[in-house]
Amino acid sequence: MASAPTDHSDPLPPPTTQETATPPPLPSPDPPPPTPADPPADWAAFVPRFPIGRGQFGVVYLLQHPDGRKAIDKRVQLCGLSAAQRRETENEAALLRRLAHAHVVRYLHSFTEAETLHLVMEYCGGGSLADAIGAQIERRAPFAAAAVRRWAAQLAGALAHVHSCRVIHRDVKPANVFLCDAAHGADLKLGDFGISRLLSSQTDFASTAVGTPYYLAPELIGGSGYDGRADVWSLGCILFELLALRRPFSGENMGQLAMAILRKAPAPLPDGTPHDLQELCFQLLRKEQALRPTAQDLLHSAPMNKYADAVPDATSAAAAAASESLTPDGGCDDVDAAASSASTQRAGGLASSTRGLRRAYQWDTSPESGMGGGVAAPHWQLLEPLLGVDVVQLAGSRFASVALSAAGGVFCWSSNPTQDMELSFARSRRPKELKVESEPVVAVTEQSLFLLTAEYELLQWDGSSEAPEPIRIGSGVKVVQISCGDAHCLAVADSGALYAWGAADEGQLGLGDFDDREGEPQQVELPEGARVRAVSCAGAVSLALSHDGVLFSCGNDEFGQLAHRSSLSASTDDPLSQTQEVLPGSCCLFGAVHVPKSVERIAQMACGPTHSAAITDDGRVLSWGLEEGGRLGRARAPRASASAHRRPAVLPELSDKLVTALCVSPTHALAFTAAGSLWVWGQVGRELHERPAQVMGEALDGAAFVHGCTTPWRTFCVASVPSPGGIADEGDGLVIE
Repeated sequence: MASAPTDHSDPLPPPTTQETATPPPLPSPDPPPPTPADPPADWAAFVPRFPIGRGQFGVVYLLQHPDGRKAIDKRVQLCGLSAAQRRETENEAALLRRLAHAHVVRYLHSFTEAETLHLVMEYCGGGSLADAIGAQIERRAPFAAAAVRRWAAQLAGALAHVHSCRVIHRDVKPANVFLCDAAHGADLKLGDFGISRLLSSQTDFASTAVGTPYYLAPELIGGSGYDGRADVWSLGCILFELLALRRPFSGENMGQLAMAILRKAPAPLPDGTPHDLQELCFQLLRKEQALRPTAQDLLHSAPMNKYADAVPDATSAAAAAASESLTPDGGCDDVDAAASSASTQRAGGLASSTRGLRRAYQWDTSPESGMGGGVAAPHWQLLEPLLGVDVVQLAGSRFASVALSAAGGVFCWSSNPTQDMELSFARSRRPKELKVESEPVVAVTEQSLFLLTAEYELLQWDGSSEAPEPIRIGSGVKVVQISCGDAHCLAVADSGALYAWGAADEGQLGLGDFDDREGEPQQVELPEGARVRAVSCAGAVSLALSHDGVLFSCGNDEFGQLAHRSSLSASTDDPLSQTQEVLPGSCCLFGAVHVPKSVERIAQMACGPTHSAAITDDGRVLSWGLEEGGRLGRARAPRASASAHRRPAVLPELSDKLVTALCVSPTHALAFTAAGSLWVWGQVGRELHERPAQVMGEALDGAAFVHGCTTPWRTFCVASVPSPGGIADEGDGLVIE
């Protein structure tokens, strides 16, 4: 949750090897007495806008005051958590109260309500450092050395402060470092202390191996005791990645990665890397814990003192942060980049490293029309009725399309480009704003529009009605996400319970039969009592993702869309041995999607009527289902059967693209990257793409793709238009205008 400075006009010169004078030390990182900031007196005036992120245990909402002030509400669902998980969430709140530093995300307030822990923190709209790295990888432009030096000093100061409060972060990584707005007076802020550990007064060592594998210190991999120098190692990995645009250690699987961290030297830095930064990485990535500097030693070292001129006074900044409540946000209004602030996975679909006004465009991708141009020269059309509207969500079906604005407006129009529909909420082919009192999240079936409000109320607007009506799901049930197929719906409650209603002719409700449920939604039981985090539906197919990263499916299986394990099939990692065909049909119970052995967790999925796609927790893209027309975006392995090819497998062309969102239509699929590029495979107009192909966006005046939706006739995309205060590329790294 944090952004970079506005002035890069006076970069730091590279340090010389000969010292002429000892620079004054940085201010002591020791914190003032831990006095958490009081919540604003007008706290009740802050209202939840819409969810901008989703983590392992809850949802992140954007809060906004009528005067424009913003904050982040990280809602952690306590219901269903084990005692250890409850202690972990309560530990995070306790830790946040202790920390007050210019480069640590600021805690504002916390409270528990109806088995939900609310952690209210400062809003920082610049996105995560992981987003910025992804953008630079896409541009093939390294970061400026001056920026890396500045960020190194800021993170060293943050870690020194955190460790002085007897806290080990244990998960320092780019996704947990945030670019803040320039008005905060700081470039970077360290956040997400969800798995931090408070050190006891008896020992400086801990023993639980946690964190993100690519950034774990050798002592954590080896299972030995560790202290704050494990965080220093992680800082070294981040600095290496900033300089090389790749991680220092890699492996084809977890075992190889662990052995590389334990035994191998890091990959070489690029030619031309300044000597002082090479030496700094070498010191931080020493495998022997005893030879690695502590954060305090690092902060007061000669190299860091040379970088100190670019770092604000942490003591005064911390005092100012503790004394103020919430300041008006004069920076960008893009909430997409903040989605990573509390997300431990790559879920969400709205994440983007870009900033600016989000506009909605349409592209004619109908195979029958052929009027929309190909991927090299697509004919993007601005949805003019939405001009000036900051679009944050799109949804569509065969009959209706809908857009949600940042201000809470709901716009609907007919999906069919040749005729108006007889739906009360979508009569026109031009987007029209509906009169909705609350600020909802939206989903749409063939005949109904569903609105999920910030107050957890679920509304249904039937095509023959003039206003939405509430749907009753049971006393005290709070719905946090909804998805719809052609004629059925799934809803996720804050407790992780799953509810279904609508058509069940293909078993798509997962209730164990093929009987429609037109009345009150019914709770669905998943295998082994799995708690659901997200759902995705299309046609007569349903996907449900558990908090443990396991993907379940039910419904129509004519083309292998469910990807259930066959009793006759072998490992999906060995397609040559998969010679048995799986009979098509339907399944009325949720079963686990059989992913390759190398996949540990699924982070996000997109369901299609004949084929689907998903993002793994390590950033790879999987596809499965109907292979005809290039729908899977990959070639069939030699001697593999048709059913074997239908099973989930990786799209290698997207493995290094940092895909943040997926969208699947009946004929093609879309992938959106952190850098704002768009990739497509399948049938697009008259073109057939059997491999992912990049869609050119020059006609959008430099806008970056963020997310989208599809209908049988059109592909709709939201693109972020550059604006003052956005991220620009001037050839030598990340520049904040």
